Amino acid sequence: MSRRIEIELTSRRDDGRWTWRAAGAKQPKGELDAKILPNGAKPGDVLRAEADFDLDGIVIREVLPPKERSGRPEAERIEFLGRPERAASDGGRRDDDDDD
Repeated sequence: MSRRIEIELTSRRDDGRWTWRAAGAKQPKGELDAKILPNGAKPGDVLRAEADFDLDGIVIREVLPPKERSGRPEAERIEFLGRPERAASDGGRRDDDDDD
């Protein structure tokens, strides 16, 4: 059964194969054939892939093209200007024994 994972292309070998790792991982995980990559693939690209998990390891069956941007604008960013004000008073201890 295949699962969709994100992979990062790490390097291209002289024989036309590529090494890959799970997106965000430190070490390369395996190899795949350049024929299944989209045109213009380069080291560092993060792509979605269909992968089979076997006893022998992970086999990449298909690499999907990068997602196209939706027509929606990016989320707005709110920036605060000036120094933040403290919500608490002076940070001192509160004395609950004010019955004098």
